[in-house]
Amino acid sequence: MVTASAFPLDQIGIYDFRSGKRGSGSWADVQDQSRLKELVEWWYDKKPDDGLWPDKDAVLPDGLPHHLPHIVFTRVLQDGEDFLFAVLGGHIDERMGRKKAGQTVSALHGLPEISAMARAYEITYQSGVPSIFFFDYEGPSTAITGTEELFLPFAGAEGRLGYILTLVNFLDDHDVYTPETRWQKDEANAPQNTPKTKDATR
Repeated sequence: MVTASAFPLDQIGIYDFRSGKRGSGSWADVQDQSRLKELVEWWYDKKPDDGLWPDKDAVLPDGLPHHLPHIVFTRVLQDGEDFLFAVLGGHIDERMGRKKAGQTVSALHGLPEISAMARAYEITYQSGVPSIFFFDYEGPSTAITGTEELFLPFAGAEGRLGYILTLVNFLDDHDVYTPETRWQKDEANAPQNTPKTKDATR
């Protein structure tokens, strides 16, 4: 939901961690601008007037129905020393070819000094502002060229930054994610004798 007082997009950190780049990016590089902006505005709308970040309880499935397959919810460990993958959308596991839930960023990706993913979590934790990162794709698909990922900080215990929610957008020439194309594909693949009704898990 876009509010009257929108989050200033120039405050979003944008970083390009793809091979051969490894530097800052710009809003013009973002492929799915409307969806990422929509989620930033949703985050900003949930943020309390007297707090830096929304509370983790603001992350409710009914508020993110179309995005759920592409959502990662990560818990901050040891004051930002590591991060635990708590919840992952089913489409992410499918495209990455492995399950991350219950594992730490350091165990799967390594330390920030060598891992772009770990560095992204470190940057988001230290800055405390929404950030967008571009990554090389590591998975079984030969069609996917990379990902653009929006990182959003959330408050945990005692108002400290305790969680990070990420929207993962897979970049390729054939299957760029939007809620509409995801629904159309589900419709096309549904059994013909099964009633087709939308639900909050899509």
